[in-house]
Amino acid sequence: YKYNLQARALDLNAMSPRIEQSDFLEIPTPDHLYDVIVCSMVLNCVPRANQRGEMVQKLSHFLRPGGLLFFTIPRTCLELSPYIDRKTFVKMMKHVGL
Repeated sequence: YKYNLQARALDLNAMSPRIEQSDFLEIPTPDHLYDVIVCSMVLNCVPRANQRGEMVQKLSHFLRPGGLLFFTIPRTCLELSPYIDRKTFVKMMKHVGL
């Protein structure tokens, strides 16, 4: 099978010329929506709670209806955090439609 895939890789501190150095929170909503977004080990690096909420909300606006979001964070972020647990995290994702 032949797939027509287009990818856009972002990083706040990109180390490769193939990765766009950009702050996700400053990117306007794109003209086209994405079928798939992979957000790996990013949310746990966002320093303030309101920015983390903004990031999750923006992710939901970047996805087409029925799109997929693959989200990874360290398990300890949910197990050891005094601010959020697994139940609250799932509730937050559902609240923004993810």
